[in-house]
Amino acid sequence: MKRLILSFLIATAAWAQLSMQQRVDDFNYLSGVLNRNYAAYEWKQKVLGFDLLETRPWLEKVRAAKDDFEYYDICIAYVASLSDANTYVQLPSDFVADLGFTADLYDGKAIIDLIDRQKLPLSKYDLALGDELVSMDGIPVERLIQEYGKYGIESNKRSTDRFAVDFLTYRQQAYVTRAADVGATARVAIRKADGTTETLDLPWTKTGTPMQVGPVPDFTAESKSEPVLDSLDRAAQPRFRTARNLAAAADADPVEVSATGALAPLFTLPADFQRRLGTGRTDQIYSGSYMSAGKRIGYLRIPSATASTAFLNQLDGELVWLSANTDVLVLDQMRDRITNICASERVAARFVGRSFTQPGFAYRGTLANVRLYEDALDNATAAGAPDATIGILGDILRALRQAYAENRGMTGALPVCGTSLTDRPVTTVSYTKPILLVVDEFSSDLVPAILQDEGRAKVFGMRTRGTLGLSLAVRGSAFGETVIFVKDALMVRSKSVKNPGYPDGPYVESSGVHPEVVEDFMTIDNYKRKGVGFVEAFTKSALDLISDPRP
Repeated sequence: MKRLILSFLIATAAWAQLSMQQRVDDFNYLSGVLNRNYAAYEWKQKVLGFDLLETRPWLEKVRAAKDDFEYYDICIAYVASLSDANTYVQLPSDFVADLGFTADLYDGKAIIDLIDRQKLPLSKYDLALGDELVSMDGIPVERLIQEYGKYGIESNKRSTDRFAVDFLTYRQQAYVTRAADVGATARVAIRKADGTTETLDLPWTKTGTPMQVGPVPDFTAESKSEPVLDSLDRAAQPRFRTARNLAAAADADPVEVSATGALAPLFTLPADFQRRLGTGRTDQIYSGSYMSAGKRIGYLRIPSATASTAFLNQLDGELVWLSANTDVLVLDQMRDRITNICASERVAARFVGRSFTQPGFAYRGTLANVRLYEDALDNATAAGAPDATIGILGDILRALRQAYAENRGMTGALPVCGTSLTDRPVTTVSYTKPILLVVDEFSSDLVPAILQDEGRAKVFGMRTRGTLGLSLAVRGSAFGETVIFVKDALMVRSKSVKNPGYPDGPYVESSGVHPEVVEDFMTIDNYKRKGVGFVEAFTKSALDLISDPRP
């Protein structure tokens, strides 16, 4: 009986719109969560000129919203103004509309790079890899990219635009408010290789339960379900609602461009490339070598990293071989998924080869963060940890308490891995020869920051993602049932850096790690020739490092 009643409540809530006052209250709650927890407030004012506490123009839009979806879009746009990939609003929906193909931006054009032939058989749909997506339902792609940018906001326009293109053909309502409004088909205009334009009606494949809007509920009216509600265990209801929100957040697949975290490289390596790892069932890295100008160039791709013994042993074993058999190493971190901070630090240590200062994290002084380190100190004390560890945890806790007592207080850089930023353990295995680190706008930030700051690699490609920090999920406001993700700690590099177009500072937030050698992989030539030009360019840069190893 309880299951039936709860299902009825969910269905009823799904059709009930918020009143204007409920929207205003919910928006104020959203801005309050950001005000209390968001770590990059002052930095975003410097970088973007955006003040998240100036809410008057947003509240005017909230009051004028015609329905819930327009209201949710206002909330999403408000948070997207921070240009922070880790801070966003998510809707409690598992609905997805999939058009059966994906596109990405090459030289600014939306080029089709993947087709699901089970959904779009060639015999029925004249769609080919390399075709250009021109418009959808009569709206030019350029306009759609601008409209959909807020749903996949990143720290730079290139990344944001690429996410927007991905959302055009794969619409998750957890992020795209009106994803369920699509019809049975989409009218898609495609520019073929010969320059002709063809219009196709492609079917949407829909899964999940869509959120919908309906009349504003009248809570003063008599409800037929009220007598049954009296028989429910009321204490269990908040627990159910919380679980529902968190489950909705956990079940939504992460948004990412194609081939993110892929083991194989994005490009075709030279014909004489001799692969060592990358096809075995247990391989977690891709490696090998090739010859150029009489020098042996090592290649190593690390798509993701863990602190597991199996991963680190495999990496160490390959570094032993690469050290003995190559003159320079191309370390490929394009579109990686290295999100584990401590694993990232251990990876970087194997290329630094000596003690170094790791990046720390500056925390907002919140009660949640104070409690986090109170628990860590209590656990360490109970476990009989060394006095030095107890002392350092105590220092961190004092810094957090001081920040908590201040207006919008922030700590200095605190360690996440271990209890000190300095004197990191030197690994027994390391690559000590020149390194060319290849990155793009979807590369994670920590390994490039360490290798650049320690002078151990020349960075090649495009600036990194510029998003690394620590985030928490907060249950949304009372009426809207959203989940709010907010960054409450910023990564702090070991030194302040000067990046063109950004304020001087030690943060990767917004600015990312900038390459010494700029080279764009996302060109039509690289798409057509499978990255041959890109490989030639990084091979030349790698050879230059042999004669002049200084980054």
